[in-house]
Amino acid sequence: MRTISFKSVLDAILRRHSFDPREQVSSDTALATTEHINARVKRAWFLWEWPEWTVTEERAYRQIWNDTRQFYKVSPLTGKPDEVFYIPNAATHSLKDAGYYRVKEDAISDPPIGTPPQIAAPYTYWEPFSPDTYVAYDQVCRRRIGEVLDVYADNPVVTKPPRCLAHRPSENGIQIYDASGLLTVFIKYLTPAPEFTMLPYIGPKVYQPGKRVFQILDGECYRAIVETHDQAPPNTNYWRLEPFPDVLAQYVKAGAYCDCLRETPTEEGDPGRLQRMSLADAEAEEELNRQINRLQAQGQSYQYLPFGVVIPGAARGALCSTPGYVLQGGGPDYGPVVPTGNGSTTINTACETEGYAPSTPVPPTSAVAWEWHPEIVSLTGPATPSLAGLSTTGKTIGSKVEIAIAGAGQEWKLVAGAKDPLDPGHVTPGDYNLATNNKHWEKVA
Repeated sequence: MRTISFKSVLDAILRRHSFDPREQVSSDTALATTEHINARVKRAWFLWEWPEWTVTEERAYRQIWNDTRQFYKVSPLTGKPDEVFYIPNAATHSLKDAGYYRVKEDAISDPPIGTPPQIAAPYTYWEPFSPDTYVAYDQVCRRRIGEVLDVYADNPVVTKPPRCLAHRPSENGIQIYDASGLLTVFIKYLTPAPEFTMLPYIGPKVYQPGKRVFQILDGECYRAIVETHDQAPPNTNYWRLEPFPDVLAQYVKAGAYCDCLRETPTEEGDPGRLQRMSLADAEAEEELNRQINRLQAQGQSYQYLPFGVVIPGAARGALCSTPGYVLQGGGPDYGPVVPTGNGSTTINTACETEGYAPSTPVPPTSAVAWEWHPEIVSLTGPATPSLAGLSTTGKTIGSKVEIAIAGAGQEWKLVAGAKDPLDPGHVTPGDYNLATNNKHWEKVA
C-alpha cells in the first residue's frame, strides 16, 4: 500500500482552518479533527473494493496448531477447551491427514507445548471433532478480517469461477453454509480500516494489544500488537504502523475539513461558512469518484450478478447450479466450475504478527499438590500415557503423584534440577527445559 504520514493529512486540514500546525494547537481541536479523519477514512475504506487492501486467502474454521504455543483444557480466552486445525504436512502444502482437534476435557493435563494431535486413536491430549463452519474475524495468529466480500470453495487463482458459498455475519464471525466436507475455504475480504489518534505515546504507561498512540517523532500512529511499556514505536516487535493510504488522502483532507465546519451550528461571526462547507463536500466526493474511475479505467469491475443468476458451465453448456460471481476484470468466459481436487493448501503454521496475537496468559499461582493418576501405564513409554508425558509446567517443586503400574503402587515427587542419568528412580518430564522448567520426577522410597 502506498502511504503518506498521518501528520501531513492533519496539518493540511488545520491549514484550511487558518491554523499554523507548527504552533500550539488546542488538544480539543486536534482530537476533533482526528475524529472526523477516522470517520472519512472508514466511509471510503468500505465503499469500494480497493485492491490495495482487498485480500483473498485460505482460512480454516479454527486457529492453526503451532508447535510454539501453549493450548489449554480451559482456554483463558474462551473458558472452553482450545480447538485447532492441525496440518501435519504443512511443509509440503498438503492437506493429507489434516483435521480439526480440541483438547480433551479429561486429559491428564494441558498438552505440553509442541505436542501435536494424534491422527489416530488412542487420543491422549487431543480428540477429533467436527467444527461449526465459521471463521472468526479476529482469528488467532491470522490477519484481521474487516468486511467479507465473498467465500469460495475453491482457490480462485486455480479455478475460475470458483464455487461461491453462502455466508452471513454472525456472533462468531462469518458463518459459512454448504461447507460440509471442506476442510478450508477461501475468503475474499477487506482488511479493517486504520484508526488514528492524537493521544501521544507515554513511555512508562502499559499498553494492551490494540491500543493506538501518536508518535510525535515521525508524525505516525501505531497499534500495539502485544502488551508493552517502555518500548517506543516504531519498534516492530511491539507495534504496527497504522498506514494512511495515499489514495484517500485528498478525499479525507476535504471531507474532514467539511465535517469540522459542520460542528458550528450557525454562521455568526463566520460568514461564508456554509458555502465553504458545501464546496469542500463536493470536492471530497469528486476526488473519491476520480480515484474509483481510475481503477475502472484500468479494468477493475466491482459488481455482483443479480441473485439467482447462473453462469453457463463449459462441460455441457448447461447451467451451473451455483449463483455466479463477476471477477474483477473478468470476461464472459469464466471456465468450468470444478473443484481444485489436489488436496493442497496455502496455509502455513507460522504466527502472523500482523494478526490477532493474544497476550500470554498468566498461569495461576501454583501450590504443592498430590495427584492420583491411575491412567499412567509406564514411566517413559513406549506404552502411553507415561509419567514422562505428564505435564509439569504448572506444578510446584514438592508436588507428588501416585501411580500404579502392573498393580504395584508407586509415589513420585517433583524435584528441582536435572535427573541423575545413573539413577533408575529418576524420570525426566517431556516438557523439561533447563532454563524455564528445570525439574524431574524422583521415586519416593
